[in-house]
Amino acid sequence: MSTVAKKLQTAFTVSGDGLGETFDSALLMGENEATTLDLTNPLGITQVDFIFNESGFNDPFYNAAGFDKTNLIGICANSISDKIVFTDVSNPSSFSVNGSYDNIAYINQPQSEIAVDSANEVCFVTSGSTAGNSGQKTIQVLDYSTISSPTLGPYIDLGTAGPSNRYGTTIDETNQVLYSTTGGRIYSYDVSDLAGSGIVELDNYYNATDIGGMRGMVVDVANEVLYGCNYTQDKLVSVDISDPANLVALDTVTDATNLNNAYTVELDTYRNLAFVYCVGGAINCIDISDPSNMVLKSTLTGYGGSGQEQTIAIDTFKKLVYLKARLNSGNRIHVVSYTPSGAMTAEGSTALGTSNEGGILNIYNKV
Repeated sequence: MSTVAKKLQTAFTVSGDGLGETFDSALLMGENEATTLDLTNPLGITQVDFIFNESGFNDPFYNAAGFDKTNLIGICANSISDKIVFTDVSNPSSFSVNGSYDNIAYINQPQSEIAVDSANEVCFVTSGSTAGNSGQKTIQVLDYSTISSPTLGPYIDLGTAGPSNRYGTTIDETNQVLYSTTGGRIYSYDVSDLAGSGIVELDNYYNATDIGGMRGMVVDVANEVLYGCNYTQDKLVSVDISDPANLVALDTVTDATNLNNAYTVELDTYRNLAFVYCVGGAINCIDISDPSNMVLKSTLTGYGGSGQEQTIAIDTFKKLVYLKARLNSGNRIHVVSYTPSGAMTAEGSTALGTSNEGGILNIYNKV
């Protein structure tokens, strides 16, 4: 376990339409700053604490992050300084950079999502440029169980060319399978025995029609389905992962207008809904009750920003979606409500001003 304070995520579960999880705090990361936020009033979000230009956050270009909701640790990558920064937010009113890893020989120009295995306190970071320990591009494993001094574990050798552009990376923590995508392929890896057999490739499923251009991905563990955003082809794709050694695409939802540059996907598995946030500023709600026959239910537009850090976070108890784009007008966090049938309503937004220009938003429960 980490040396920092621990706080298990609290979930509130009731009967009927209220099933889900609710959260009272948020961590917003990006640029050269990070902010903790109070979500007690979703339409009056307030800043709790703020760090700026602190060691590790002193280069104004972050484009990847992960979050450990069990141990309340934010993880951010900087492709300029080649640092991976670890931030303990168990006390949102007083947080700071607690540790970093910056050995350029092993992690060079990290550019994709960071997959986090909170139970084992390890994360998976793509090195976009040639890393020294293999002479190739890699996915590196970082052990942050001692947050002040993260250590390097095994790595996945990606070769020398296209595999560096692995924008989509996610993990099925329950079954210990890592998924990563590039060049029309989804790769699956067994990561259950990092200290023993290491990382074992299970499949490299090729489907250029559906998977070429994939970005954000998320796993529905209970139903054994992976959902991914096809950025270049304006699609949400569902993939059967019941056998991680034999991946199969199930369905796509395509809409050149509403799903234009689909980038981030999150799920409300209690109500079988997927929410897709697009770089152009549209948020889409998709019915995934049948992953083989997905249906676009509703779309709201006007939530764009600058660059490709477009993230959403869902409070499934209150049925709210929080949207944050990088460098959007007033650096706003937008709030959208939704019904169990998938209808969305724009509720409002909170302007953060210059307090944080980033677009990497995670919600959690404070101590």
